[in-house]
Formats: sequence, C-alpha cells, structure tokens
Amino acid sequence: MENINIVQTMLVHREGDLLDESIPSNIKFCNKVLILLDNFDEYTEKKVLFYKEKYPNKIVVKYSNIESLEGEMDVLNKRFKKIQGFLRDSLLAMARREDEKEKIDILTMFDADEVIRSNIREKIDFLLKSDFSSLMYSRCIDAVGDYYHFTVRNIHSHCRIFKYNRALTSLPERGRLILRPLFKKDLFKCKYLFIHLPYFNLKKIYERSTYKTKDRAGKNLWKTEKDIRSLSDKEITRTIRREPLCLLSEYIKKNI
Repeated sequence: MENINIVQTMLVHREGDLLDESIPSNIKFCNKVLILLDNFDEYTEKKVLFYKEKYPNKIVVKYSNIESLEGEMDVLNKRFKKIQGFLRDSLLAMARREDEKEKIDILTMFDADEVIRSNIREKIDFLLKSDFSSLMYSRCIDAVGDYYHFTVRNIHSHCRIFKYNRALTSLPERGRLILRPLFKKDLFKCKYLFIHLPYFNLKKIYERSTYKTKDRAGKNLWKTEKDIRSLSDKEITRTIRREPLCLLSEYIKKNI
C-alpha cells in the first residue's frame, strides 16, 4: 500500500467549520486532495485557502466559475442538482491532469461533510485485489455532535472509491456517482465507508433539504465508548443491535 497513489476529489460549497474535520481526514489517507469551490461563502473559501497554504504540496484548489446563487438550502440544492454532473466532471478533469504528472491508482470522491474511517486502507486494499472497479456504501452513519454519538440511515448507495481510469466521466449523468463507463457488475457494496456530518455541529446544524426536522422523527441514536471512526464494521453492527440511547430528535432538542 505504501506505493499506491491515492487522490481524493471534493466539491466544496458552504461547509465552513466541517472542513476542519473533512480536510485533515483526507490528508491522512491520500497523496493529493483536489478541491473544486462552487457557490461558496467567504468563510468557506478562507478555510479552504488556509489548508491550501498549510499543505501546498498536497492540496490543489480550483474554482467552478459558475454564477453564484443565494437563498434557502432547498434553492441551493436545486441549483446543485442541475449542474452536479458538470461539477463532478470538472473534478475528474482535475484528476486527469494529476494523472499526467503521476499515475493515479485509486480515486476517491468523498464529500466535504464526510470523514474517513480508520479502516479505509483495508477497503482500498480489498478493491485493488478484487475484480471490482468501485466501492459504494450501503448504509450511512451520521455523527451527532461528536464522534461518540451517531445514527444510521438507509439511503441510496453512492460510489465513493474507484480504481482509477482516465475514461471515468459523470456525463451524461447516471446518478449515485456511478461513473461511466462502469456498470452494476463493476460495483461492490460495503457497509459504513465513512462518517457523515449533517448533525455534527449541533449549535448550527449543517443540513441539506433531505435532513429536515420531519425526517429526524423516529430515528434512533446510539452512544459508543470508542471514537466511531476507529470502530470496526462488526463493532458498529453490534452497537446498533443494542438498545439505543434515545431518539435523534430528542438528543438534538436537548443539545442545541
């Protein structure tokens, strides 16, 4: 694994303080982080440029140069949905430029509100030894307030880790980050690829349109004694089979 060139691509919009979690997480496991800034706010841009200055040889920053839009989160999401294929293809173009400098073995596409688990190298090693071309997650873990409280969601799986191929493209868009020319047979579903942070900052919950208050109702929340990033897949499974601490909605009300 020491000689594997891993490159992470990441769209950044208005994630702000969450970048203090996601960018250092990326720096630890990959050789380069390629960041595309789009529809960003001033604070988020300054945060990205801070890390660019701190890690000048590991972070590459580009701008989408698409006209910005202000509004509520659902308005911003509609804007993103219209251009997400183009934005991801711009990231893939950045990856191709990096590949010309040094051959890329593994390409990852984790979002700016996602952090890596400690077993990421095991997952990558599995992919490299397999006949599959990409790993996609089958369940989503949401950290709540810290890395010791979490909930689990069943959502549409998205590809996140790829054996690099210069032909990879997101246009025409297929959804779920199933990049062309990959097919269903090329994908392997695995649990718990990363930790997601929509509820990480309880004083200012970072949420997209799919995380509205009504969607929290009935969701269980668990507490773990160990940092969830360090838990094995089996440890996470055992934890969610236990009695939950409380409902997610109750925990948020008590802590905001």
